[in-house]
Amino acid sequence: MVSIIHQKVMFSTSPRELFNIYLDSKKHGAAIDDRVSIGRKVGARFTAF
Repeated sequence: MVSIIHQKVMFSTSPRELFNIYLDSKKHGAAIDDRVSIGRKVGARFTAF
């Protein structure tokens, strides 16, 4: 039998701020404790981990 795990995460910030963190290489890198390279334009390359 397969068990289903549901997880819910609450962030105490706005969706706009989360979006800006994801699209800022330094902030995103700090959040995941690793190097990140990302461009803000549609189709830009993205590397993390």
